[in-house]
Amino acid sequence: LHAIYTMGEENGTAASFMSFCNLMVGTGWLVHDEILIMDNAAVHTGGEARDLEEWFWDKIVDGRPLHVLVIYLPMRSPELNPIKLIFHIFSCRIRSYQIQRNAGPVDQAVIRYGYIVMNGISYETVLNCYKHCAY
Repeated sequence: LHAIYTMGEENGTAASFMSFCNLMVGTGWLVHDEILIMDNAAVHTGGEARDLEEWFWDKIVDGRPLHVLVIYLPMRSPELNPIKLIFHIFSCRIRSYQIQRNAGPVDQAVIRYGYIVMNGISYETVLNCYKHCAY
């Protein structure tokens, strides 16, 4: 069980998600013969990401195809998606942060605090989210 994330103003598009997929592969976070489970969000299935299953399967890494199996969760099934629970924890914690409007752009403050919040979510919390979803 391991987690990786990025945060930025450009998040939420298929293009930014594909950049994230390249990051996962390029850093060795995602390696050969793994399984990647995702929801059916448009950023995961449309635009630049529409051929994601083939990309993860056929991408050549270290001289051989990556063979990462992409499995999409059924639509409207947040109870099967541990990341939804983690995002809920994240959003509750970030909403409690009082952004200083005179300390710079609000978006940058949210991103800075977002990193603090994400890095503060413990391994145990993530593991419990997976257990709650019956993984």
